[in-house]
Amino acid sequence: MLAKDRERLVKLLGMTHSTNDGEALAAIRKCNELLSQHKSSWNELVAQHRSSQSQRSRREDPNPFRRGAGTAFNASIGREKYREKVRRSEKSVGLQIRIDRVPVLLRLAFFPLWAAAAMAAKVVIPEVRTPLRALKLAATTLVVAAFGVAWWQLFDAALYLFQDLDNAPALSPSWWQAWMHQPD
Repeated sequence: MLAKDRERLVKLLGMTHSTNDGEALAAIRKCNELLSQHKSSWNELVAQHRSSQSQRSRREDPNPFRRGAGTAFNASIGREKYREKVRRSEKSVGLQIRIDRVPVLLRLAFFPLWAAAAMAAKVVIPEVRTPLRALKLAATTLVVAAFGVAWWQLFDAALYLFQDLDNAPALSPSWWQAWMHQPD
């Protein structure tokens, strides 16, 4: 039987699970037609499937105790990776909640440190794979350094402006009133 016909047979057999009795019966009849076209029977088809399955299992591993060991081990490793991902995710969420509780004035005063902690909690900590985590940590460090420099520049500019205001001449009330009531 050709692969195309085998796929058609499998699809037709899947249709036999239909709740519509007419559809299930039509699928069974089509399966029988397909088998008669290839001058085959259900017995030959099942026997052929069993022989190919037993040959395949003999080639895989002759030791019955080792047959499922590889898959069980791989499943165990998959579960460990998933648990590690969940653990890191929970740790990240807990840290994000604590970071969000920091008062706004403290966030502004220590902006570079707050930004570093927030980025580490949201980007770096949840990552399980070490190379990607290292890359994200390096990128986070660069971004935080840029934020830190910008923050210090803004802080320095604000200090300079406040110092200039202390040295500026006092405004007279008459000037202020004249400026506020200017005709348009």
